[in-house]
This record gives sequence, structure tokens and C-alpha cells, in this order.
Amino acid sequence: MDMTGQLPEDMLLDVLRRLSPRSLAACRCVRKEWRTDLLPLSLDGVFLELRDPDLPLERMEHPMPALFSRRTTARRIAASLGYPDTPCIYECGVQDCCNGLLLLLCDYVVNPATLQWVELPTAPRRCCFLCMSSPYLVFDPTVSQHYEVLSVPDIPWNLPTGHISKHACMDKPVSEMEWPPSPYIVNVFSSRAGEWKQRSFVREGKAAGTVAECRSKERRILRYAAYWHGALYVSCEDNFVLRMNLSNDKYQVIQCPQGKKLESYAPRLGKSKKGVYCAFRVARDAFQVWFLNETDGKMEWVLNNDINFEHVSKCPRNFVRGPWILQGSDNNEELVEDNSEWDPNNDNVVSAEDWVVKYGSNSTIDFLGFHPYKEIALFESTGHVMAYHMNTSTVRDLGHIKMGRNEIECSFPYMPCWMGPLPRSHYRTQFCS
Repeated sequence: MDMTGQLPEDMLLDVLRRLSPRSLAACRCVRKEWRTDLLPLSLDGVFLELRDPDLPLERMEHPMPALFSRRTTARRIAASLGYPDTPCIYECGVQDCCNGLLLLLCDYVVNPATLQWVELPTAPRRCCFLCMSSPYLVFDPTVSQHYEVLSVPDIPWNLPTGHISKHACMDKPVSEMEWPPSPYIVNVFSSRAGEWKQRSFVREGKAAGTVAECRSKERRILRYAAYWHGALYVSCEDNFVLRMNLSNDKYQVIQCPQGKKLESYAPRLGKSKKGVYCAFRVARDAFQVWFLNETDGKMEWVLNNDINFEHVSKCPRNFVRGPWILQGSDNNEELVEDNSEWDPNNDNVVSAEDWVVKYGSNSTIDFLGFHPYKEIALFESTGHVMAYHMNTSTVRDLGHIKMGRNEIECSFPYMPCWMGPLPRSHYRTQFCS
């Protein structure tokens, strides 16, 4: 007889908090209620940053994050992340998201589901003001409650080779340098140690080419990454992916899928049901989604979906809007619970081919990311956010974003994965106003 449901809540919590993260994750199989409380696997929304493209650069400030989600999510999560005890948090954008934790540009790691936050120590000084790097967050609550932040060197533009490989100035032209170098020196913050340390990653296989060959025409500030089974996958420039194995400090170069992507559109990496996926635009309103098959250690991109939204457009006035909203928007509708946004039998789901019949003529489509554990891709068109079911080629409208003059600068699908304590964290019992 199952007696777990009769245990007092405080006693049950006292028992569960003594378990290791891996054992705690296994407890999700015991009872449905435990699965919800311990490691809830539900897409709570999409963190977005909106910008007015008409503002001159000198007037642009880094936007506060906004959360596109169910109305009921606003009861639990503050989209502005306004709870750490520092004024700069209100000016911080989201840099990365991994299994329920967010990495902010102002060097904070936050768990929106538990209101916990950690200020990272100052990263090691750059040896040159031109020596740039991009931070990425790695966290797997089924393995450990600890997380790491990797500051991955960007491809150099105007600096000597030694700044990247040995941190010593040399005169060799950087354009002739092999990229990525080996060893590849990366600064890594560990929540276990509480400090930054240098780690050297050794390359397996060939380099992507020389710096001159790898460098894209446009220098991109934000590059998306994915974390899967102990490896970090980073989109480097527009033509290759860096796979960094954190267990043995080795890395390898994986060429991007050989699709007909537009040069102005960078590939978008993400984690979904089976592993690592890559999406890129092949036409104005058409996308390809590729899956990275790693069977038997072979890295092979497999075309998963050819998606054509040629006829997706502005919705007519009689359109039944989805229940999700941009948190903080003026909304006087009744607060209702909605748990059916991924149901393929829902009345608001139509085939991609039938979308034109129900929704009208053309408009631009943008890719927002992947559902973390279901084969669903998220898109936005004139403020309407759509869930595209990759297995059935059906589309559902999730809701509307009141965009105004703004455009979406970046997007991070958010799924709370860890409800336990965050190492070295502070927390608030309520949101700051």
C-alpha cells in the first residue's frame, strides 16, 4: 500500500532534501504530485527582449526581459527578475538559459522559479580590449545542483594569435591562424569552487579553417548554445558548431548543416526531445530544422523538417486568440488556467497547409526557439506566437505579444527544472516592485 501521500508535508520535505540530485530526480517516478513539485517539466513561457529599431544607437538601453506565458505563470514568476538586492538587475538582459537557470548580462545567475539569485565574481581580466568572449551557462539538475559558466573566446578580428592560444603577444597575422586553436583556453566559473579557473580544451579532429575563412561578414553579439549529456554546443560564426565535452576537456568542430540558408540569418541551436537541433531560415518565410544524430559517436546532421510559412499572416478579427500573453501587458481578461497548449487535438490547431485558409495572407516569420522536451518549434508572426508540431506539421496559436514599434531582439524558451537550493544563492520571498 502506498503510504507516501499520508506523510506530513514538512516531514516529506525533510526526507527529500537529504537526497542527491540524481536520486531526487528519480523520485519523480514515485508520484505524479512529486513529479510536479520536484522537477516540473512544463514550458512556463519564453523570455524575450524587445527593442525599438527606430531608436538611434546612443539612445538604446539594454531592455528588461519580458516573459510571454500563461496568465497564471505571472503568479509565480516575475518577468523583470526584479528581486536581487542591486539596482543593476533592472537593466540586465538575458544572456543564456539552461535547464531553468538564467545567466544575465550583469553577471548574475537566477532561478526565476524559486526567486534565488547568485552574483558571479569578477571574471579574469582580458589581456586585450579586443579579446572578446561569450558566456554560456551549463546546468543539469539530474546530475548535480552545481552549475558552471564558460567564457568561450570569440573568433578574433584584430589581435595577435597569442592572445587566444597562450595569452602572450605575437606578431603572426591573426587571419592566418587556425581556428579554433588547440589548446583552446576557456575561463570557467564553477559554483562548486566559487571561483573562475582556466581550462584548456584539446581539439579532436580538424579545425574549422583559418580565421579569415571562418569569420562571418557580420559580428554577432549573441550566439545561442545547447547543453546535452555533459557537452556544450556553441554556434560559432555561421558555418560550424563547437562541441565541448566537459568531462574530458576535449572539443570538436561540427560543420553546420549544408542547407540553403540565407547568409544574413545565423543558425539557431537548441535542445529538444532527442538532443541537439539546429534551425535556420532558407527563405523569407521558410525554415529548415535539422537534428544532430550522434549514434556510435558519429556527428551527422539529419533534416528533420522543411517548414514553409509562405501564407502565414496577420490574423483576421474573428480569430480565436491563444491564452498566452506578454507579462505586464494591459490585459483585463479573466484569469483562466490553460494546460492544453501542446494538445494536437485542440480546436486551435490547424495544419501548416491550412493556415492560409484560416489566417490570411503573407507576413514575416521569426524563429523563437525549441520546446525543451517535445518536438515543437516556436515562431512569431506580427505578434502572434505559434507552436509548430514537428511530428504532425500542425500549428497552434499560443497567444499575442503587444509589440508596438518593437522587434524581438532575442528569445529563450523557459522551463523550470530545479526547485531546490541554488549553491551560494540569495533569495526573496516576494517580487520587488
